Amino acid sequence: MVSETAKMLDDLSAALGRARSRREPGHVASLRALDAIAAAVAATRAFAEAELVLIDGSRSSARLGELSKLWQKAQQAVLGLSVEGDEKSLLRGESWHKTERWKKLEKPAGWLWIKGLLGHCEWLLSGLPEPGEH
Repeated sequence: MVSETAKMLDDLSAALGRARSRREPGHVASLRALDAIAAAVAATRAFAEAELVLIDGSRSSARLGELSKLWQKAQQAVLGLSVEGDEKSLLRGESWHKTERWKKLEKPAGWLWIKGLLGHCEWLLSGLPEPGEH
């Protein structure tokens, strides 16, 4: 499971990079949201690599709190998106910003939260550009 999770999170990081590269510098709102998501994904990847292998509860609770804060920041950035013009048109072709899914992102409750979070990451990946899409 750990290698599958790592691959999915690596694929998600790459997809976020592709989504970011499609934007102009003036697309500040969606760039900010994508950056917040990318930071949360990177932290999730590090957490998964270190904690899912060891499953050590003493260390993981502090790291889980940090991870939770990054995902809450990403959630706030996505839920606060306000875009116009080209940026709005670009978002129409992507689904990573759909508020229904972000509103359902649960509050941290240990390992069950991690499982739900990984499901959220899989959903995010499905709503981002595939390699070669422009």
